[in-house]
Amino acid sequence: MQFQIKLYETSNIIEFVYGDWTPSGNTDDFRTVACGLKGSSRAGDQLLIASKSVEQPWDQVLFSNENYLSTSPIHYAKSPESPKPDAGRTFRFGPRYNNDLGIKEVYTLGESSIYYSSPQTISANIENTGLTERENIPVTLTISGANAVTETIVVGGLAQLDYFTLQFPAFVPGSTGLTTIETTLQDDDDLSNNSVTWLQNVTEFECAYASALLPAKPLSVAQNESFIFQAKYHLNGTAAVSGIKAFIPYDIANIGQTVYGVVLNNAGSIAGQSDPYIIEESSLGTWHTFNITEPPVFSDVDYYAGYATTAADNIYYPLGVQDEDPLRPETFYVSDLTGGNTLPFTFPSRLMIGAILAPTAPVAGIAGSDLVLCSGDAGYISVQEYSGFIQWQESPDGITNWINVSSGNGFNTSTYITPPLVNTTYYRAEIIQPTFAPVYTNSVSVIVMPSPGDAGLITGDTSVCEGEEATYTIEAIENATDYLWTLPDGTTGFSNTNTIQVTFNNPMDIATIIVAGAGQGCLGASSFIPVTVHAIPATPVITNDQGEQNLHSDASSGNQWYDQNGPINGATGQDYFADADGNYYVIVTENGCSSLPSNILTVYISAVKDFDRNLLVHLYPNPVSNELYIETPGNSSFMQYEIHDAYGVLVLKGEVATKSIVDTKELVPGVYFIQIGKPGQTSIRKFVKE
Repeated sequence: MQFQIKLYETSNIIEFVYGDWTPSGNTDDFRTVACGLKGSSRAGDQLLIASKSVEQPWDQVLFSNENYLSTSPIHYAKSPESPKPDAGRTFRFGPRYNNDLGIKEVYTLGESSIYYSSPQTISANIENTGLTERENIPVTLTISGANAVTETIVVGGLAQLDYFTLQFPAFVPGSTGLTTIETTLQDDDDLSNNSVTWLQNVTEFECAYASALLPAKPLSVAQNESFIFQAKYHLNGTAAVSGIKAFIPYDIANIGQTVYGVVLNNAGSIAGQSDPYIIEESSLGTWHTFNITEPPVFSDVDYYAGYATTAADNIYYPLGVQDEDPLRPETFYVSDLTGGNTLPFTFPSRLMIGAILAPTAPVAGIAGSDLVLCSGDAGYISVQEYSGFIQWQESPDGITNWINVSSGNGFNTSTYITPPLVNTTYYRAEIIQPTFAPVYTNSVSVIVMPSPGDAGLITGDTSVCEGEEATYTIEAIENATDYLWTLPDGTTGFSNTNTIQVTFNNPMDIATIIVAGAGQGCLGASSFIPVTVHAIPATPVITNDQGEQNLHSDASSGNQWYDQNGPINGATGQDYFADADGNYYVIVTENGCSSLPSNILTVYISAVKDFDRNLLVHLYPNPVSNELYIETPGNSSFMQYEIHDAYGVLVLKGEVATKSIVDTKELVPGVYFIQIGKPGQTSIRKFVKE
């Protein structure tokens, strides 16, 4: 047995070179050997080992960084079952590159059921084995053969030695037959790992994870050990699991061992199994089918295809596996023969266990109740207690002209959403199972009522004052028997006609009034009008502290001065000089909204002049605290007096002769005016209460 390992110092390349192998002359026998390269330990990153089964040629040898999964990595028997390596065969291993993205694994099915495996998931495990970080990585999926799809997805970024599992959009095969699935990266420094090709056989009723392009390796079962090896599958639709199939490696130790197929439900409990099978030599190196005696039926759930290996007096190799590193998650498991003590299968190998499905008779089920919709609305229809695949159909009369729906959502699901409808339409679900005639649910009527037309323009004031009432009107709406008005908070009003009166109780930047036509339970499209509600200005206060005729408003703007005859032309300032006797007040207007009138101030000009010519009056003390003395020298008759505050409010009145005392202790401190007079004579004097 000749073998060389070549180490190249400048390029760091390692080569395995096989020489000539010659018979030893000893008696033929079955042997197993280990072959590989070991570094400082048996850790995964320190090992490089070779593996192949008995009958495989040497161009199918596999190399791995992991230790052997069994004690028999390479098997030899007599020629020609165990071919020797061709002299000069070389395996070359290169170093890491600066830019080297690689596809480590593709995760999909090797066999799929066109009915019960769809839609199926295709994923790719991508690793950055280079020395530099990569960004914006396009990954292309190309499906050809019996089915054709092309999809490119861009991965955002990948640090060096990091990896990412990319899931492509769901794949739904349209035809049975061999389908090539190729995942490709852009060219980089190492082209050898930029593409992975996978062959999937799309069948009617079979599914398995094993790839037809990859060789099988034997999985050993130790002496006196027994297991159920499990592969999890998802069933879309309803079917019976009628059989389990497993690949039995070519190993003479398998002959005479007892195995059988098992089906487990999504809870991991055994739901069915086959009769025991004693492995014969004719089964070695092939797939064997185990018929389930009472096939369990599943609907739209996960289930487990199991392969049971019973205990034996010696090690044997009952199940084939294929390298898969990293192993796809939550797919492969191992348990005891009862289905208990289930653990994830952790070796980096996919189990070569598949399932055979059988359709069951379709059950029509019951579709939902009849619906009444408004024109332009969509309806929801569901079917229950059915079994099989769904195809929703429609008809204009519910009797004839049934066709598959072509619009809406959920054509093939248990709940169908119709498109917006304008005419009454009838629906039913066609329930289909392969090899059986279709069955149908009851029909459901969707009665469409005419909807009111769209609301037009609302007319009315768009700027109003707080507390104001305004009228809003819209033209009559087609098919509307009622009008639905929507008013904002802070307003009041009600109407079910095309006119409404609205009272605006609070100031608002925008008060939106909305109306829509209603009829027969249907509502038309609404329209709206935005209204600005302005606040009423505060009631102003006027004073004449700077002189009897100098009137002043505390409002800085919007003033309009009035006397007893109405508004004074041009008197719109904050101050006004009264040049005639009269009662004066002011009203403030802002944004078209007017305040309440201010207090009234009475101004007497002519009476003061008359008094000065005819009568002498003394007031003291001024300012006054508790008592105000009034003297009118030379006057012998009683005269009336009135005391007003600065706002014109009467606070005291009485009579005065030559001399009188007025009690002022209850007056609030401030400016007051006393008016003294009799018919034909009136005078006004100002004093201050301390």
